[in-house]
Formats: sequence, C-alpha cells, structure tokens
Amino acid sequence: MKKIIKLYEYKFNPTQKQIEELEKSFFASRLVYNKCLEKYEKDSKTNNNPQYYGNKYFYNILEDLKENYPLLHDINQSILINSYHNLISDIKEYKRGINTHPEYKKYSKNQSVVIKNNYKNYILPCGIYISEYGLLKLNETPLTEKILQYIIRREEQQWYIGIIYEKRGKIKHSTTVAEIKINLEQYF
Repeated sequence: MKKIIKLYEYKFNPTQKQIEELEKSFFASRLVYNKCLEKYEKDSKTNNNPQYYGNKYFYNILEDLKENYPLLHDINQSILINSYHNLISDIKEYKRGINTHPEYKKYSKNQSVVIKNNYKNYILPCGIYISEYGLLKLNETPLTEKILQYIIRREEQQWYIGIIYEKRGKIKHSTTVAEIKINLEQYF
C-alpha cells in the first residue's frame, strides 16, 4: 500500500463574520511575508558575508512582529509560519535562478491561506468546522479521509476550500507508452 496525497476542492459561501476573519488572515499572511522580506533585504545588504536565512531567522522575525502587531496573536500560527516558509522558498528559487527576486505581496481579489489540520478542526455532514472561522457550510458532504491541510481561497467573490488529504491504496501503473523523437543536432 502506498500513501497518495490528493486535493479535493469545495465551493462555499461564508457568512459576513467569516469573511471578516478570513480577510484578517489574508492581511496577516501578507504582513508577515512583507515584513520578513523587508528585514531579509536589509540584513543581506548590511552583511558582507550573508548567512543562510532559514526557519530560525524568520521565526525570530515573526516573534518580533507579534509584539508590534497584536492582531497576529488572533491568527492561526500555521498561517503565519506558512507565510515565511513561502518566502524561504521564493528566496531559494531566486538564488537558484529559477525565479525573479521575491516581491512584496499586495492586496488582491485572489488570495489564499493554508491551515494545517489539528484536533480543533473537524468534518461534519454539512461542512467543515475550522476553529478560527466556525462552520464552513458546504453543498455536499465532505470526504472523511485523513486530512493534512486546508487551503481557503478567494477568487473575486467566489470562495473555495481545498482539502489536502492522504489516501492509502495501490498506485496503478500506466501501460501506455509514448514515443518522442527530438532532433538534438540543432543544439550542438
């Protein structure tokens, strides 16, 4: 048996209070990303021999931010940590030449937050209960597999919750084979 990680997405209609809480989470996520990026840029310019800026460096910035921004105390910790993890990934991709320099996050009508599953969140027949936002009512019964994370996102005025879950099962191997011919002479 293999573990298979899958994503299933549901559309939902949050209440006005849930929208306000989700907007706070989006704001906090942008704030942490932008402040960590600002501090990283400042420190890397003043340090002639920049060290690896990893989890501990950014976690310390997050702790300082919590002292200066009380709003961050009310936000799910996994959302805040995920924000600086995204920045770490963006920095690594930039250093490898895969991507451009990380840019500051701006308000957008399309935003998302990732929430790790914990004992406070659970599935009900009518929806998903997430401790920070309450019951997110769904039109269909959500799956009951082992849930790893939730991704809540907004696209314009539509709201979606993605559930990343683990499923055990056999992986089917494809028997279809494709043949690809490439003429490499032009590159030498």
